[in-house]
Amino acid sequence: VNNAKRIDDAYRKEINAAKARQASEVELLEIEKKHADERAELYSKVIPKALEEQKKAVIANEKAFKKAQEVLNNTSGEKKRKKAMEQLKEAEEKYIQSQNEYIALQKERDDAVQAAVDAELALKEKLIDLENQILQSEINLMKEGEKKEIAQINATYAEKLKAISGNSVEELALRTSLMAEQDKEIKAVQRKYALQEMEAELQIKKNALTADQTNYKLKEDL
Repeated sequence: VNNAKRIDDAYRKEINAAKARQASEVELLEIEKKHADERAELYSKVIPKALEEQKKAVIANEKAFKKAQEVLNNTSGEKKRKKAMEQLKEAEEKYIQSQNEYIALQKERDDAVQAAVDAELALKEKLIDLENQILQSEINLMKEGEKKEIAQINATYAEKLKAISGNSVEELALRTSLMAEQDKEIKAVQRKYALQEMEAELQIKKNALTADQTNYKLKEDL
């Protein structure tokens, strides 16, 4: 408990200082991740021992509860049965309390581990988002044309593919499908600009032919 409090106090101090100097969102997320990792590491060391001890308490209280039931069942006489029932109730309360404490310890451990996972994921998603923003800015600055359009297609599909993290049959199929769509769009852009280039070359030839015909007519007129 003291170690957890020390970690929490250090975190609050660090995060408040970071916010006061208007630290970036990435830095704040890094502080969150460090704090979550420290708590997860602490609980991975402390909680197993506490769970082991608490499990012993649960078993001991369960035995006491069953013993109290047995005593009650074998007790006769109103006064003796009343006392036996009181002892049974007390044993039952201790048994239930020990079970609840065991469950609470498990939850505390699981919450600490999940917090570390969530903090890592949040930081990773933010860094990916920043990478996408930088890449998009670079694309926006590119000259209009084939290279820019293909770069935009690649960036769009790269973001979609990054969102597929698993390797299940469905995810592999989706990844393959997206890559096929990406290739199809790139080829469509390449065909468009190849056609434009051909049309431009044809127009140049037409213009040259028209110029030659004009010059020839002028010579005839002379």
